[in-house]
Amino acid sequence: MTDEYREVQASLYALGALPAEEEREFEMALHSDLKLQLLFGELSAAADAMVVAFPRLDPPAALKHRILAAIDQRLTTNNIPRNPALAPMSSWQSWLAWAMTGAFGVLCVILIFLDQSYRQQNSGLIQQLSELKEQTTQLQTERDSLQTQVDQLSARYGQISSNFQQQVAERIDDLQRKKADLQKQFDQHSVDSQTQVSGLQSQIFKAAAEQDRLKQELAGAWASLKRDPFAQMRLLTLKPSAEAPPKALAAAIWDLGQQKGLLGVEGLAVLPPSRTYQTWILDRKSPTAPINAGVFNVDEKGAARIQLNGLSAHVDDVSRVMISTERKGGAAAPTKVILSSN
Repeated sequence: MTDEYREVQASLYALGALPAEEEREFEMALHSDLKLQLLFGELSAAADAMVVAFPRLDPPAALKHRILAAIDQRLTTNNIPRNPALAPMSSWQSWLAWAMTGAFGVLCVILIFLDQSYRQQNSGLIQQLSELKEQTTQLQTERDSLQTQVDQLSARYGQISSNFQQQVAERIDDLQRKKADLQKQFDQHSVDSQTQVSGLQSQIFKAAAEQDRLKQELAGAWASLKRDPFAQMRLLTLKPSAEAPPKALAAAIWDLGQQKGLLGVEGLAVLPPSRTYQTWILDRKSPTAPINAGVFNVDEKGAARIQLNGLSAHVDDVSRVMISTERKGGAAAPTKVILSSN
């Protein structure tokens, strides 16, 4: 037996149209099948609802008298044969009743199927509606959270914007102050520079005037030198030091114009071959840089006459003349001075 067969039996049983030979077997199956019991309960409820829903019609008034008369006639005349004309009518009525019952059962089954389908659809729609409500609630929660975040971000942005504007305003004020200070310093420097420029111009004018005066004095001195031939001559006397012989003496004359001179010495000791005498001239402009004037030796009497020329540097004015003893060949600077002018 299939489930559809059981459903048809349940529909007929609910309508009271199930044949007697199938009722017992269906009732045994009904007691052991919970699903079939639930289906039978739904079919019974649907049948009752349809009975209540159908309109009630009153039977004809003569129908009751005819039914009662027919019953009395059957009770009193049991041996009277049935009316042949009534037999076909009873068979047709019985077939019609069964057809209506079957149609009603099929209608009940269809309604039950439709009811189950609608219930399933309704259950699905309810579940979908519940899911949509949950999704709506979740979306609303997310929306509220996002709105809260947006509000927080807006407040934070407003605070940051306000702080930034305040910092910008403070920075602008600070720059304005610095600009004003720099302008003051620039103005002060301009005044100081102008003052310094004026002072430098005055010094330049004074220096130019002094230069003109010096040029005039130099021109006059040069003219006087040209007139006096001995004006460019320098005569120096050299005195011995503690390490020189007591009777040693020397004198030097130097011509500034011709850059040459003459040195005469007496009373010096004769040096061994490994040593020599060396002459040095000091210029007033470079008193710490002696100029080498050459080496010489004396005769057996300790005397010598030496020409001083061909110096390595120009001598503008002689301040000192010195004689020292050095190793053979001379030295780059005096090491042991024995004679020197004042």
